[in-house]
Amino acid sequence: MKKFEVGKRYRDGALTFEVISRTKKTAKVAVILHEGKANEKIREIKKVKLNVWEDGEVFFHCDFYEVHA
Repeated sequence: MKKFEVGKRYRDGALTFEVISRTKKTAKVAVILHEGKANEKIREIKKVKLNVWEDGEVFFHCDFYEVHA
């Protein structure tokens, strides 16, 4: 089963998420805009609930971004 790792970046659509810290049930993620470009910036830092699915961990952002580990 895949798990979110601290310090690693995950991408879904136009947004990139970096895991800052985590517990067993939650994670603190930073939403990053323009990843890898000169104008890269952190838009917000948010605490999200981790859901365990059969193939790995998943979290949802703004009800329509589904990010898989």
